[in-house]
Amino acid sequence: MSDNWITIILKEPNYVPEEIRRENARNRLMEIALKFDEVKIFFSDQISFFDCGSNFDRIGCPNCNSDLPGNWWQETMSSDFENDTFKLEKYLTPCCNYSFSLNELIYDWPQGFGKFAIRAVNPDIGLLEKKHILELENILGTELLVIYGHF
Repeated sequence: MSDNWITIILKEPNYVPEEIRRENARNRLMEIALKFDEVKIFFSDQISFFDCGSNFDRIGCPNCNSDLPGNWWQETMSSDFENDTFKLEKYLTPCCNYSFSLNELIYDWPQGFGKFAIRAVNPDIGLLEKKHILELENILGTELLVIYGHF
């Protein structure tokens, strides 16, 4: 059986909200979803990659929008990962030689990096409404990235 996940991460990968904000956001997501298998908070001192599973389509260059080769991305991911964390250093893209971190690339479907996430497993709500995203941003005190995963 496959699962659908909604993972909420922060646009600023190094930021971790205070515990009360984390709990309030988790509780609000549980109210929004109503039906779910699990809603879990992840936070760490290490930066992790949060992917979209089989929803993954392409990775694009933020400068020229060219598709980036999968092997370049995998090698860059390996180079950037050290001591159980991503460094998010800048790398030259193979298409136009502009310098970007892995977090700045265009992921279709969205994916990203962070020390904090809230994940709802099988929430049965489809896409989060804009008003709910804004509400969660207000609770957490920062801009969010919503990742829709299928595993």
